[in-house]
Amino acid sequence: PLPILHETVAHSFWERLYLGKCYEEGTGVSKDEKEAVKYYERGLHVNPLLCAQSLAQCYEKGIGVECNKEKAFQLFKCASDLGDEDGVFHLGRCYENGIGVEVDKAKALELYCHASKLGSKEAKERLKSLDCNDLFSKFQSPSLS
Repeated sequence: PLPILHETVAHSFWERLYLGKCYEEGTGVSKDEKEAVKYYERGLHVNPLLCAQSLAQCYEKGIGVECNKEKAFQLFKCASDLGDEDGVFHLGRCYENGIGVEVDKAKALELYCHASKLGSKEAKERLKSLDCNDLFSKFQSPSLS
């Protein structure tokens, strides 16, 4: 089925995303991370929501492209701005860990809370594991201390 899918890829966003994942993981085709990135980039113009996520992870981890944390941050921000719960979670992770942006624990907490409200299980788990006392101290006014 993949050769037929490959021929029709220009017509469907889902096929672009699917082929990208196949090439990234080596499912049904020889693993080729650079080819996966090409499909994610093509899909980005049709449906930025899902392709931004996959492409951001490639740039963050150097999968098929040179590692570029700033570009990963911008792509996670794109997905977040479109309301994607995983995009919001990953943007929070960027702020928490300084991935393409300066560390901002308060912003990370805000994004994790928002992602959790959108239904992100990862964000809920991250909120449980954080030392919230440390993070909440960032919100306290100096006059309250």
